[in-house]
Amino acid sequence: MALDFLILYEHTVREYESDLLLKLELERRGYTAEIRQLLDPKHLRLFGKDKPEVLVASCMYDNEAINSHVYNNIGRCNKIVNLHWEQMLSDTQEEGDWFNMNGNAKRCVQTCWGKRTAARLQAHGMDAKNTPVTGAVMMDFLRPEFDGYFKDKETLCREFGLDPAKQLHLYISSFGYASMNDDEVAELSKMAGTDFTGFAKTNRVSMQETLRWFDEYLGAHPEVELVYRRHPSEWNSPALEELAKKRPNFHVIFADSVKQWIVAADSISIWMSTAIAEVYMAGKSCHILRPVPIEHEYDPVIYKDAHYVTRYDEFAAAVKAYEETVRAEYAGIEDSVSVKVAEVGKPAEMLPKEVAGNLIKAVAACPDGVQRMSVAMPGLVQTSTNLARVVSDGRTVKLQCLLRSSVNTEKEALGESIAALFALAGAKTELTGAYNGWNPDMESPILKAMTASYKALYGKQPAVTAIHAGLECGIIGSKYPKMDMISFGPTICYPHSPDEKVEIASVGKFYEFMVDTLRNIPKK
Repeated sequence: MALDFLILYEHTVREYESDLLLKLELERRGYTAEIRQLLDPKHLRLFGKDKPEVLVASCMYDNEAINSHVYNNIGRCNKIVNLHWEQMLSDTQEEGDWFNMNGNAKRCVQTCWGKRTAARLQAHGMDAKNTPVTGAVMMDFLRPEFDGYFKDKETLCREFGLDPAKQLHLYISSFGYASMNDDEVAELSKMAGTDFTGFAKTNRVSMQETLRWFDEYLGAHPEVELVYRRHPSEWNSPALEELAKKRPNFHVIFADSVKQWIVAADSISIWMSTAIAEVYMAGKSCHILRPVPIEHEYDPVIYKDAHYVTRYDEFAAAVKAYEETVRAEYAGIEDSVSVKVAEVGKPAEMLPKEVAGNLIKAVAACPDGVQRMSVAMPGLVQTSTNLARVVSDGRTVKLQCLLRSSVNTEKEALGESIAALFALAGAKTELTGAYNGWNPDMESPILKAMTASYKALYGKQPAVTAIHAGLECGIIGSKYPKMDMISFGPTICYPHSPDEKVEIASVGKFYEFMVDTLRNIPKK
């Protein structure tokens, strides 16, 4: 029986996982599919009599690749799909003829991560029908529906002899040229038609300096486990072995996919690997370590305008600049605000990634502050909410909001809105401690009577106002809805605080005013 699909891969840890997912999906749809490693000496002639209908690979970028990898070693195949693994190029590569499709390459279907790649390939002679926008197959396992597929940090650490209680830092390397000698660089340059001598030097210097940073950092921070994840093209070097012997918390590990380590890591740093896309797809961020600049023609576009960490003092300066920004924003409100950076140990317990993510999103979206102003009394806040507290006992997180409104229905609607928001985050909401609002009534008989008394006593019109606060009038009004009420009293400073004070002189005036009001209370 003829094979429908033959899927070829170069590097097991980079591609096999995604190819397996593709194989399973093809078989689910009724096709036959096999996975083989490219240039496997046991299977140099894979086709024989029964060729596959379709060949799927990840490195058929040009005519030369197809001739050398397929036709010369495997056999002629009429239908080739290139998963096109390399789609993050530099400005020079984007504008030039990097992976320029010619000859047999034009007949391949080149899957594109996005419209930009499709447009570039079409500009270099590819037919639009052979450049479908599919997204990146390599990212599939980072989609939400595969949540839980990868091992958690503790499981992964124990598997490789790491301490799960320590902070797990992942460094994604791509110093492939640093592991090559001058003759190998020269041979590659001749084959590619591009002089890689300068870039190889940049690789070596960058690697040397990066390892020096790690040496210094790990010596000062034994609480960190640093996993050095080398690129598939990068071989173990004496420098890596020496550092691993010197620092027991430095580990060179190539097993498992980079996505697995990204998901498990507490923090991530990188040089210029395209794995930065996978970092962001996993919902994480990373520091870009650049001890020396990279030649423009080799630096991927995705790194354009990024901030690089070149020195520690640069990082400290960035934090200082952020502090100044915050101070400027809160000038006159919180003049003493400051931002400090300090290294802390990893807490004994941490929230699961999904819970923490939902919590942060819910807090960011939670209403806070004034929601509506009064129409009856201009300048008066009618409805508000205050996200007052976010506390945790290590196992649960409790948030408390204070809702206020002079209109009960508005307060209830606001409470339901907040409850709905946190329900989406998987949280339970309880609305408690409520009491009725007290809506200002400018036609109140007692208000008119007290206004007349005040004018008669003191010869001027009193200032009638309302405040956005909780008052006993709301509680009393809920029990006696027809009762006419007014709130007044002596002058109080700093209420509800240890510094609360009452102006003694105003107490006598308050008493005099109250007695006169009682004499002139309106009759019902």
